[in-house]
Amino acid sequence: MLPDTGGSKTFFIYFEPNSYQIYDSTFQYLSYIIQVLYEHPNLKIVLKGYQDSDEGTADLSLAQKRALNIFQQLNGNGIAQTRFTIQVPKSICKSDFSFLPHCRLVTITIINE
Repeated sequence: MLPDTGGSKTFFIYFEPNSYQIYDSTFQYLSYIIQVLYEHPNLKIVLKGYQDSDEGTADLSLAQKRALNIFQQLNGNGIAQTRFTIQVPKSICKSDFSFLPHCRLVTITIINE
């Protein structure tokens, strides 16, 4: 799971429509990510929250709540706040991930500088 030095690896956390609540099944996935981050304190984390719609009306508040919910899970389990960057892109996720069927997600990108 570790990216090579100078590289990164991105993980996708999906949400129900119009929700920022984390699925029960996601907690096990997050536990694994937390363990890797805890064991490798040099890794940095970029969280990007996306809204539901791929239309022009972006719900940036929902995107931000999703990203902050993931941040709270990781930070609350001992991952230092200084390791995080949180972003809420103003563009729709289809511009970043055209292959995705929907945009109800947060990406967790782990960077090995």
